[in-house]
Amino acid sequence: MESGRQRDARIIVRKETGSELWQASSIISEQQTVRRIQNRMKLDIKDITDFCFCPNYYDLKRRTKDEKNMKVLYDESLHNVFYKYLMALQQGTLENSLEFLKIRWGKEWIKNKKSSQLVLTPSAIKRDTYDAKRKQGINAILTFDELMSEPQFPVVINKPYELRISDDLIITGTWEYIREVKRNGENIIQLVKIVTESNKFRVRKQMDNDLELIAADMAFHQTFNGTAELLYVDIYTKKMVSSYRVPEHQKMLIRTAKSVALSIKNNLRCVSPDSKCYHCEYRDQCLK
Repeated sequence: MESGRQRDARIIVRKETGSELWQASSIISEQQTVRRIQNRMKLDIKDITDFCFCPNYYDLKRRTKDEKNMKVLYDESLHNVFYKYLMALQQGTLENSLEFLKIRWGKEWIKNKKSSQLVLTPSAIKRDTYDAKRKQGINAILTFDELMSEPQFPVVINKPYELRISDDLIITGTWEYIREVKRNGENIIQLVKIVTESNKFRVRKQMDNDLELIAADMAFHQTFNGTAELLYVDIYTKKMVSSYRVPEHQKMLIRTAKSVALSIKNNLRCVSPDSKCYHCEYRDQCLK
């Protein structure tokens, strides 16, 4: 028959053993969490869209990121002008909006060392392209000034975000512009994407399925627990198209992001040359 002292000793042993097992389990769990965080993959939304466009385009763009071509320089310069305009509007220092845009475009493109260096090359094509982009930029700022004439309050300008897709995958991106406008006496929050690319064949379906806007919308909901109207500002067609995203769009982004992450992680590439190759700025490098 077991004495009281033996029973008490057995209980103590069980407690100590249980405590040791709990501590060991806790340490293993912490180590697994650390490993998961270290192995967590971060993908910029532009990485995803570039890879979907063409895996070779994705690779070449990152391999030559320090050698920006005319198209990339133009897009960056024009967006920098737009951001400065919106910041001045936010701070209440914007007076003559069109004059402001003209001066900024002159500084960003005409006096920009990177873009002006392209003019000094022996290539007449590059010089012609540079001048064409200068004129195109003037038309773009005129359109932007017209499209932004609606009374508005800038809330967020060019701010980075993170969107958790799973424990192992995070999408990063930038809220280009979030503004508040009044409509029928109601305050509306709009998530804005400004597109400068010359594409007269862009259709509503492409706008609705724009992965950058879907990601920005999901990140907005995840961060602020709210919804926003999405506004697609197309400088080339001089149009603004508004819409809301539905759960099917979110599922599409999650599936696409996971597939791209898996392909990049395992170095899987599937290239299908077609008509878009003729307009690709990396066509010459790709052919090599």
